[in-house]
Amino acid sequence: TFSDSFIFLKELEDQDPSYILGSVLATIGSIIELWRISVDEKFSIRGGVDYGEIFYTVDDLVGPTLINSYNLEVKTADVSRILISKTISNIISENIGKINPVLMEYFRRYFMHDFDNRISLNPLIAFGYNNKIEVNRNKQKFIEIRDKSNKYRERRKISHVIKLLEKGDT
Repeated sequence: TFSDSFIFLKELEDQDPSYILGSVLATIGSIIELWRISVDEKFSIRGGVDYGEIFYTVDDLVGPTLINSYNLEVKTADVSRILISKTISNIISENIGKINPVLMEYFRRYFMHDFDNRISLNPLIAFGYNNKIEVNRNKQKFIEIRDKSNKYRERRKISHVIKLLEKGDT
């Protein structure tokens, strides 16, 4: 079983690049909202996002995509961040040149190369992009979460996001 997990399923039936990339952004939008809610509730999340086959019933969810997302979160994310799989990166790369240039700008802002060169969701998008007051307000929430923890690993996990928000605050 997977404890403390949120799983978003989005079927991609259409092969149109705008639809495919719009679906990626819609899923990311849901994850951003979940991240914001968690911080408002005084905890943060980390995760992995992948695309591929999943098999599910009312009681079970299995498949290589689930395992890859889980491994991204548990073995690689390590700090409070949302990692994007190579599969998702490839889908974006294969379709980005075929869409409206305005959408291209969203992808440039929504994703970033993190400290380990992994592609992750840009926390500034989730926590106040282009709005210093909002960035500072959310940075303070992360500081409160960090300062309440007495575990080094948890404090380190949150400090990463605080540093990224400080960069965006300047």
